[in-house]
Amino acid sequence: MKSILYGTVLLAVLLAGAAFAAAAPPTVTSTGTVSATASTTPAWPYALYGDAVHGWGLTAASTSTPGPTLVVTTGEQLDLHLHSADGVTHTWFLDLNNNSVADSGEPISTPFNSTTGPVWYNFTVSQAPGTYTYRCSIHPGTMWGELVVMPAPTYTLWGSAGTTHGWGLTASSITQPGPTLSVKEGQTVTVDLFSADGIDHTFYVDFARTNSTSGNTVSPVFNGTHAVRFSFVASQAGNFTYACGIHGPSVMGGTIDVASSAPPPSSPPDYTTYAVAIVVIVIIAIIAAIVIRRKPRSPPVQPPVNPPSPPQG
Repeated sequence: MKSILYGTVLLAVLLAGAAFAAAAPPTVTSTGTVSATASTTPAWPYALYGDAVHGWGLTAASTSTPGPTLVVTTGEQLDLHLHSADGVTHTWFLDLNNNSVADSGEPISTPFNSTTGPVWYNFTVSQAPGTYTYRCSIHPGTMWGELVVMPAPTYTLWGSAGTTHGWGLTASSITQPGPTLSVKEGQTVTVDLFSADGIDHTFYVDFARTNSTSGNTVSPVFNGTHAVRFSFVASQAGNFTYACGIHGPSVMGGTIDVASSAPPPSSPPDYTTYAVAIVVIVIIAIIAAIVIRRKPRSPPVQPPVNPPSPPQG
């Protein structure tokens, strides 16, 4: 009888544990690091000089194979001023499938040589970010180089430490603090940086919360003749300060808002129903055990009485 009672109570406890396990919310953890890279935004148009033997160069004396790497942002117009360094006829085309043939649909310039003189060629770069090969369609084996297509910037910022100091999305909209930048956690943020006052500046985001460049990645210097493209991964959620590393956040500062990518916390479960169910299960188990224990026992079966033997005659 005791074994029945203990078994019933144990079953009730197991059911209660299962109910609470089903109701418990999952544990969510998150970690994050911050990394940054920087690259220089080139000035264009590009002047390119072609030579059938020596390749392409930014000057007639600097031709090589491969030629110089050209950098452009997707969606922008690429302007090329094409010269024949050796006087023979050349073209410039973007070899999208890298088969050394100018196929239909691939951007290609008009021929140019010493007779035609330099020619201008431009087109809007609609290709996805990546690295592509450019060539001369007449001398594709020696005259080639790489075109790097970069993603469009998330923001363009102009900085100034002058009388009107701070940051702006344009050179004429500079304020202190600068505009609030809104991005998402985990997003790769690309910022094109320009100097509105012509002097040296840098850019950093104070992810380390040191109110300085200490512990943070800082962009290369940009100024009136040199712009910079700076990229970083916003892998920490929260509000952070961005600033110029040379002039500080009090002169050139702003806020970047990094929205969390984690799902919102779920509402805690209502344990009332589970508690009531557990109490009912335990009560039923106890009552069942009591009823079983108090049930009257049946009298033992008596063996039959042997009838008396008949008298002997």
